[in-house]
Amino acid sequence: MKTLGIQPVYSAAEGAGATVNGEAIGASRTETMHCCIVLWGAQFRCSSADWGSRIGHMSECPFCLIGAGAVDRDLVAYRTENVFVIPVPWQRAKNMGHCLVLPREHVTDLYSADRNLITELFDVVARVSAAAPKAFGASGSTIQQNNTIPDQVLHHLHVHVIPRSIGDAFKQPDITTKSEIPYAARVEQAAALRAALSGL
Repeated sequence: MKTLGIQPVYSAAEGAGATVNGEAIGASRTETMHCCIVLWGAQFRCSSADWGSRIGHMSECPFCLIGAGAVDRDLVAYRTENVFVIPVPWQRAKNMGHCLVLPREHVTDLYSADRNLITELFDVVARVSAAAPKAFGASGSTIQQNNTIPDQVLHHLHVHVIPRSIGDAFKQPDITTKSEIPYAARVEQAAALRAALSGL
């Protein structure tokens, strides 16, 4: 399983007429280059023109990069001063809209977080849980949080908000029924959640 990698993405020659992630680029590739971050085996995109400066972040936490706005700003459904929300790249077909609520600061475990941060984090969790029915047609949600569990790859505090529906046969752990959600679909999920949250 790949956890983090950053690489330029091309689909044609380097000169004029080449494309990056399906978008045309000019004669100078450094002006409009995109990069791709691989997280949990799924691609996240860096839209910054100075992608080369991101290479130094390869050993850093990808959640920190997203929280800082360095990559994938369009995947952030909601943001407060210290917390942000993103849809996960692997979701169950009957639980679409599965999101993570995370602190921008790199905190590894719930018990090591500042009390004010915990308050803000779970205030956002409550808001996302309340917005899930409107955003994703759910009847409720399951809230889950892990601390340094076996086989955990990314050690950045996060809380799962999983939309639930009647008859969804939800169970944990369950890796067999998850599938990778395309980037564009996750952007749509973020937009739907953002709209639902604005109505609360």
